[in-house]
Amino acid sequence: DIVGMTDDNKIGILVVGLGGANGVTLIAGQLANKCNLFWEASSPWGRVTANLNGCITQLPAKGGSGGYKQKYGLSDFKNAAVGGWDIRGTKLGQ
Repeated sequence: DIVGMTDDNKIGILVVGLGGANGVTLIAGQLANKCNLFWEASSPWGRVTANLNGCITQLPAKGGSGGYKQKYGLSDFKNAAVGGWDIRGTKLGQ
């Protein structure tokens, strides 16, 4: 464990090109997880709930791999403050 790290630690993420596909996906994923969003998908999935699968820093340890968040005391994704800029003046969501 890393001394001084708690579940309340915040992290700042600065995204250059925030209005692009990666920046918008990052923000949408964070909001979906914070709000516990779900949607109905076609068979065989059914109801799908927002999750952090695919976010390697947030996955729990399994068989000696993963678990970076716990192993290195990384902040929870839900505690991230996201900011940035883009060369286009279009507001996000428009």
